[in-house]
Amino acid sequence: MLDFKQKKALRSNAGAATSGDQREFVPTAATRLSEQKQGWYQGTLDFKRVVMIPGTGKHEYRDTHFVAACKANSGLDCYNRIVEYLKGRVDSRSQFPSSKGKNFKFTFLGLWK
Repeated sequence: MLDFKQKKALRSNAGAATSGDQREFVPTAATRLSEQKQGWYQGTLDFKRVVMIPGTGKHEYRDTHFVAACKANSGLDCYNRIVEYLKGRVDSRSQFPSSKGKNFKFTFLGLWK
């Protein structure tokens, strides 16, 4: 057991010295989301929308896919604009996902003029 611990300690120290210099900065989802870049963004949002069933008069949640192109300053600004737009047009009980989750995606389309 002691031999195993000593080899593990040697391996972790050697790996830190070599990989630390070669590692590049990989932007995380949160970093990409807040990166300031003015222009057109295409945002895709999957959310739970409350819909009334006409036959019974009851309500249910339905998965809804929404895609929009908007002018924004960042991916987070694009998310906020889409959610603000939808909140005025769907039932207030609808559920919107987090901007950092897998149900929101955005792409930068280009600069505005």
